[in-house]
Amino acid sequence: MESDPRTSERLERCGSRVMMDPFGRPAKIYEVAPGIALVSGFGLSIGIQTGDGLVVVDTSGRNHGEAVVAAMRTWDETPVRNVVYTHGHFDHVGGMGAYDADALQRGYPRPHVFAHENLPLRLERYAQTAGYNATVNARQFLSRPVAPPQMVENFAGARMPDETYRDSHAFEQGGVRFELRHGKGETDDHTWCGSLAKAICAGDFSSGAARTPATRRRPSATRPNGRRLSGRWLPSGRKSSSQPRHADFRKRPHPAGADRDG
Repeated sequence: MESDPRTSERLERCGSRVMMDPFGRPAKIYEVAPGIALVSGFGLSIGIQTGDGLVVVDTSGRNHGEAVVAAMRTWDETPVRNVVYTHGHFDHVGGMGAYDADALQRGYPRPHVFAHENLPLRLERYAQTAGYNATVNARQFLSRPVAPPQMVENFAGARMPDETYRDSHAFEQGGVRFELRHGKGETDDHTWCGSLAKAICAGDFSSGAARTPATRRRPSATRPNGRRLSGRWLPSGRKSSSQPRHADFRKRPHPAGADRDG
């Protein structure tokens, strides 16, 4: 894809609208560049067109999943061949059931899901501690001492990945090569997904500041052979509308890769 000088401005404008109010405005779709769309929700889902259907990075949460998929389908109705989980928080993996249901309804194969090898361990732990994690999230996001039942359900079960990797992995779809790299960001199971031709999807490696979707703090954007990755830098998460939004706020990696909210 040729460089579009309007991309940075488009990301700043669209990214701010998507990320400012993740609870109140699910399923708004924004085509931030030709062939790349963001769908809002808690959190985002990113669709990337290839010559053979879509690659989706993150799936939003369970509560917004159906609406997010419906919005994505207003933009592209081709099969979702591959999905990448950037990490195992419920607002990134919880909407996978809606993508699976869409594939079944349309007669498409079930999407193939990639993730880091630590992610299944996280999902197994969540299934065992659903009530605890839901209570933590209720206090963090809703200022409630007790979690509503649907929040418990977010942690009770999520689709496991079909294929995991340790340090790096690559796959091709429709003539486009996608590279996955592991790093300790918000969690110890974090992946960022890069394509020289399309975009770099950073998940919650990106800044928490709503006005900086093209974050200034990035993981090492290099390929295993030392060549730098280039492309558009897209976030796919937004944790809390009450987070600081001033220019100096940055979401720094935790020393042990531990996450604050489960």
